[in-house]
Amino acid sequence: MTYVLPQGDVLLLGGSADKGEAEPVPDPVVARGIIARCALVFPEIARAEVLGHRAGIRPQRPRIHSGAGVSLSWGCATAAAELVAALPGRR
Repeated sequence: MTYVLPQGDVLLLGGSADKGEAEPVPDPVVARGIIARCALVFPEIARAEVLGHRAGIRPQRPRIHSGAGVSLSWGCATAAAELVAALPGRR
């Protein structure tokens, strides 16, 4: 997975999806891969200063859109609202 998210005057680059990873510790090899993939999309990134690294663990659920979080929350909210609206006694 590859993404570039503007956050004020910096960019957040990502990501990775390694099953079984349990420690939120940045991995330099993974970080280099993320930068390289993002630079394929935006070549300027290859020359950008790296300000830091962060890592997080996203639990994966087999039926609820994986660990994509905010990027899928609007679709999940719409699906949930449709389920509630379809309940008996709802208009």
